[in-house]
Amino acid sequence: MFTRTIGFSIAGLMLLFLSSCSKDDDKDKGPSVQLNSLSPTSGFPNSQVTLSGIGFNSIVAENKVTFNGKAAVVTSATVTQLIVTVPADATTGPVSLISSGQAASNQPVFTVESTVPTLLTSPVTQIKFTSAKLIGSVVKEGASGLTRKGFCWSLHTEPTLKDSYKQINLDADSFTYKIPDLLADTTYFVRTYATNLQGTSYGNEVFFTTKLPVVGETGPSGGIVFYDKGSNQNGWRFLEAAPADNAISKWGCGGNVPGTLTSIGSGNANTNAILLYCIYPTAARLCADYVLNGYDDWFMPSKDELNQMYLNLYKKKIGTWEYYEYMSSSQAAQIDSAWGQQFIAGYSFTSLGTDFNVYHSRAIRDF
Repeated sequence: MFTRTIGFSIAGLMLLFLSSCSKDDDKDKGPSVQLNSLSPTSGFPNSQVTLSGIGFNSIVAENKVTFNGKAAVVTSATVTQLIVTVPADATTGPVSLISSGQAASNQPVFTVESTVPTLLTSPVTQIKFTSAKLIGSVVKEGASGLTRKGFCWSLHTEPTLKDSYKQINLDADSFTYKIPDLLADTTYFVRTYATNLQGTSYGNEVFFTTKLPVVGETGPSGGIVFYDKGSNQNGWRFLEAAPADNAISKWGCGGNVPGTLTSIGSGNANTNAILLYCIYPTAARLCADYVLNGYDDWFMPSKDELNQMYLNLYKKKIGTWEYYEYMSSSQAAQIDSAWGQQFIAGYSFTSLGTDFNVYHSRAIRDF
């Protein structure tokens, strides 16, 4: 009986000793590691972030921090705070901490911002035959200030600065540009762009299709569309006539003007040939100097272009016509003579004496 009592007492003492050791071991482990917050919660690669919590090891090497799986450098450590550098290749995701071999239970998210600019390309407005208004904005400048920004566009997707582009002043985050000299009935793709010290980036892509002019309606300059050749070739598809006649003038300066043609599409070259040959005022000069609503690319129509104006405008009673005889830019076969058209009867005629006979003309332009 005495022996049994002593045995139980020894066993109890051993259990008490083991329990006490277990509690001491728990105390040695210290409090659990908790990662409570990040400051800031977003930033650029290579920037500094402060991790706050409890249970951190004050020895720098005992703390392992990753940003979405990428190891970060810990530069300072206390039991409640770590200062780390965001990895150069970090991406947005959870921040993980292992301190003294113990993983923190919480993994707050850090958002990695782009070092290059972030932009928005808005839908295109004021779409016309040959122009449209582009709208863009800078969402974020990135890791450094902008050095340039603007729009780029092309007939293919993903336009870049290797395509057509327009640089815009840096004075505001939002910016616009009225793009001129487009082809009618054509689809264009547009993106904003911006450059800082880290590089060039592009905004989202938008596209638009310029309007299709109709013969007899108002053209982009305010003239009247009178011819459609069906497709864009050699930089143009449509012809529009000025809404008013030029003053009467001589056709040329006598003699032969080499190289003029009668075909549709030759009026511009004919006009330039006359201007090169004749230094004093002519009907071709009046047409070339004509300006309407800022458009100054007018010329004198060829014989066939003048006939299209007669067929599609005058005969259909479209537009205002003060006179009935108009000259073309096409020289006739006989030296010192040129082709004209009688609009009432509709026939073509040749006028001899280009340096003294005077007639009216009507400027046209292509687009």
